[in-house]
Amino acid sequence: MRRTARLAVGLLLVSVLTACGLDDGPADSPPVPIPSNVPRDVRYTSADEVVAALVAAGLECKVQYRGELPRNGGSNARCTFEDNGRTIENEISVYNTEVIGEDDIGDALASRRDPPHGQTLVAGGNWFVRVVVGDTTRYAQKVATALRGALLPPFRDLPDIPEKPRYADLSALADALDRAVGCAQRKESDGVLRCRTNAWKPGFKCAKPDSDYDVTLFRYRTVAEREEELLMKLAEENVMWRITTAGNWLMVFRHTETRDKAARGMSAAAVDTVEPILEDKIYLDSPCNPDRRP
Repeated sequence: MRRTARLAVGLLLVSVLTACGLDDGPADSPPVPIPSNVPRDVRYTSADEVVAALVAAGLECKVQYRGELPRNGGSNARCTFEDNGRTIENEISVYNTEVIGEDDIGDALASRRDPPHGQTLVAGGNWFVRVVVGDTTRYAQKVATALRGALLPPFRDLPDIPEKPRYADLSALADALDRAVGCAQRKESDGVLRCRTNAWKPGFKCAKPDSDYDVTLFRYRTVAEREEELLMKLAEENVMWRITTAGNWLMVFRHTETRDKAARGMSAAAVDTVEPILEDKIYLDSPCNPDRRP
């Protein structure tokens, strides 16, 4: 089956008969598997059942459109709910896996997350929902919780991220940071470690009154987990992230200059918010920019 045909299934641009009938040539590339964090046992029989689950969870999603795929291939729908005065649109696709295989679903998920689409999805064993507004994690997380699905952020064009160095635990990662830019007054909780770099000072600009730290350290079991978390952070709306990352870890800094120095000292990549966003939009919720000079 051609990859282009599989992608068309995900985008609902061709019929199931056409998508599954193009079998007359070698595949352009191997299929993309369904991500490992997607719960395969969370399944729905129809798009209407997905809508019902959203409503049962308190998201009053009103159906704007519903349709069926040909040849009993599945169903799709579009519904909207209101969240603090904002209309959240959800595009729902549910597949009949007797007709549509896992390879097709995996390719559909990948094609929607891949640039230039860059869509935020919530997915389960035989379904996914695109949370349209903003394609951010803010509203998608509510949908994921309601449907017991996995949140899949958009893929981004990222810089080359070194596979090493890797660290056995947060303490070893903090020691490496300490050698680069300092890591004092360490506090570890909820699986992360926070500390003060050499740039920290009382009354730190843009910090909350009770904030005692200017860097947060995260460590993951695998590179894949680290990449997924990085994409998740970059998908958040109106947040300017200053990240350095490599191997199985990443760090979030308050100041760009400190982040860049740490990246050089630790042989890591520096990553900012990827999509170009106007400054007043970046700081819509928090107007302070710690890098801005008076």
